[in-house]
Amino acid sequence: MALAAPAGAHTPGTAIGQAVLALGEVPVSYTNGAVVSELEADAFGRLPGVGEDIYVAALPASVLREQPGGPSAVAGEIAREAILHGTVVVVAGTKLGAWSDQIPENRLERLVRIAASGRGDPATRAGALVLAVDAEPTSSGGGRLWLVAAPSALLVAALAFAAYVLLRRRAARA
Repeated sequence: MALAAPAGAHTPGTAIGQAVLALGEVPVSYTNGAVVSELEADAFGRLPGVGEDIYVAALPASVLREQPGGPSAVAGEIAREAILHGTVVVVAGTKLGAWSDQIPENRLERLVRIAASGRGDPATRAGALVLAVDAEPTSSGGGRLWLVAAPSALLVAALAFAAYVLLRRRAARA
């Protein structure tokens, strides 16, 4: 018995359908015909945040005919169909787009615009976008920069406290 696809869902024969199936199981999807190579797409999986709440789909330019509205609309459609939460970054041909339920739309559009206007090939620009998204504070509690900042702040506080105790001991002996 086969289950029917939800209304409006893309079939697995489409680039969006393939990305939906893949991103349901892994954080990076590569579809044949993408400008980004399979090796470059695989490298996205090693970027910070990918697999936690960032997903990346490398798709051929023809995907833009499957979903009107550009690469960000494609990212939104993939997120909707795959029931993803976080941020979906799409490389559709040479164009970048993203959808997020954690970063405000105007801020995300700005990040996409900055990355898209950067130097390098589509894979390099997509990687820059993933890094920018990873560093961005999100509605789910902020970016992961606190993972670096909190331990550093604790270390500084501990060193300051140790110096204070040492100075007090010296003063007490004198």
